[in-house]
Amino acid sequence: MGTPDPAPQPAPLPWGWLYRPLRARRLALARLLSLSLVGTLLALLPPLLTQRLIDHGLMQGDVATLLAYVGGLVAVGLAALGLQGLTRLQHVALSARLLLSLRRSLLRHLLRLAPARWQARGRGDLMSRLDGDLSILQGFALDGLLSGLSNLLGLVGALAMIGLFSPALMLLVALLVPLQWLWLRAWRPALTQRQQALREQSGEISGFWQDTLAFGPWLQGQALEAARLNQLQGLGHAQLRRLLAVRRVGFFSDMGPQLILSLARAGLLLLGGYLVIQGRLQLGELVALLAYLGMVMAPIGGLLGLYGGWQRARVSATRLAELFAEPALSDPYRGERPGAPASLPSPGCAFAIPTRRTGCWTASTSAFRRAARC
Repeated sequence: MGTPDPAPQPAPLPWGWLYRPLRARRLALARLLSLSLVGTLLALLPPLLTQRLIDHGLMQGDVATLLAYVGGLVAVGLAALGLQGLTRLQHVALSARLLLSLRRSLLRHLLRLAPARWQARGRGDLMSRLDGDLSILQGFALDGLLSGLSNLLGLVGALAMIGLFSPALMLLVALLVPLQWLWLRAWRPALTQRQQALREQSGEISGFWQDTLAFGPWLQGQALEAARLNQLQGLGHAQLRRLLAVRRVGFFSDMGPQLILSLARAGLLLLGGYLVIQGRLQLGELVALLAYLGMVMAPIGGLLGLYGGWQRARVSATRLAELFAEPALSDPYRGERPGAPASLPSPGCAFAIPTRRTGCWTASTSAFRRAARC
C-alpha cells in the first residue's frame, strides 16, 4: 500500500513583488509620510489652543488674548487644510504609480503563461484577482503604512496631552484603550471573513456578466434566457445574504467602541466637572480633555482596521500568488507558426448547423457559406 501524497503547499506570498515598487519610490514615500505626520501633530493643537482661549481669554476677560488664540486656531485650521490637500495629491500620485507598476509586473507574468493556463481560469476569476485583489494589496501596502504610523502617533500624542492636564485622568483613559482593543479584536475576524465571502461573491457576479455579454447571441440561439435569468436571481440572493451578514457583524463591531466612548465621556464629564467645582481643574482644561478623549479612542479603531486590512491583504496575496505560481514559458514569443486553416468540406459533403425552428442539424456547404457571409 503506497504512502499518500503530501498535501500541496500554498504558494509563497509575493510580498517582495509588492514592496519592490515602494522601495523604488522611497523618496516620494518619505515625503508622504512626513506630510502625514505633520498633519497628525497639527491635529493635536486645536484642543490646546481652545483651552488657552477659554481659561486665559474668556475667563480672564482679556480681549487681546482671546483674539490671539482665535487667530491661532484659524492659522492652524488653514495650515491643516492646505497640508491635507497637498497630502492627498501626493497620495493619489504615488498610489496610481504603484498600482500601475504592480499591474505591469503581473501582466508581464500572465503573458508568459501557456495558452492552456489561460483557458483553465475563467475571465471572471482573472478579473476579480487583477482588479479587486490587486487593488486591495496596493491599498494595504501604502495606506496601511500611512494609517498605522498616523494612528499610533495620534494615540500616543493624545494620551500625552491628557497627561499634561491630569496624570490621573490619563491613567484612567489609558485603561479604556485595552477594553476597546479587546472588543474590536473579538469581532474583526468574523467581519473580515464575511467581507471576504462578499468579495468572492462579487467576483462570481462579475464573471457571470462577462460570460453573458460574451456569449449572448449563443445563449439566445440555445433558448437559455430563462436559465440565465434564474442563475442571476440566485447569485443576487446569495450576494444579498452575504451583504446583510457583513452589515450585522459590522454593527456589533462598531457598537462596542461607541458605547465605551460614550461611557468614558460621561465619566469624564462627572469627574472633570467635580474637579472644576472644587477648583482643581479649569473649564478650558475640561473642554480640552473631552476633545483629546475622542482623539484617543479613534486611533484604536484605525489600528484594528489595519489588522483587518492585513487579513484581507493576506487573502488577496494568496490569490495572486496562485497566478505567480503558474509555470511561465521561457520565451512565449517564439514558437511554431499556427498551421493553415482547415479547408471547407467539399461541395458534396453534408454537415450540420442548428436551426431554432426545427432543431434539425442538416445543411449543405453552400448554406454554411451563406451563413458565414452573414
